[in-house]
Amino acid sequence: MQLSPQIASLIAIVLGLGSGAYLLRSLIRQHSSKRWPTTIGEILESNIEEDSDGWAPHVRYAYAVERKHYTNDRLYFHLSNGSTERDARKHLSPYPVGKRVTVYYNPRKPEEAVLDRRMPLWWPIFWFFFALFMLVAGVAMWRDGAF
Repeated sequence: MQLSPQIASLIAIVLGLGSGAYLLRSLIRQHSSKRWPTTIGEILESNIEEDSDGWAPHVRYAYAVERKHYTNDRLYFHLSNGSTERDARKHLSPYPVGKRVTVYYNPRKPEEAVLDRRMPLWWPIFWFFFALFMLVAGVAMWRDGAF
């Protein structure tokens, strides 16, 4: 079964818009996290996981905000899947089990937290060009199909 040009162009446009929205949301959250308060947490788990995309670092940590206890597994705002086993281990090296760490948490939603607020430069660049490419390709396919 072949995909119709109309459906293919709509899929590309939706992927482009969705990727752009994902990028924008991530950049806003990363920027707002610069004002987030901190608390001390403890690493409960630190390992790497393999899936179909490659290797990913996995941490789980506990922390408390205003005497309420939380656990979280978010290391970064951006996803880290698809790396090599060596890269995943490198990301985990600062977070051995039992280590006390600084946890940055959202004051409005303390369950939302990260250990590293930085975002590598390649990440927003990749998503920007992916979104742009999908939008341009989708619009071009739509226009060329004269729908």
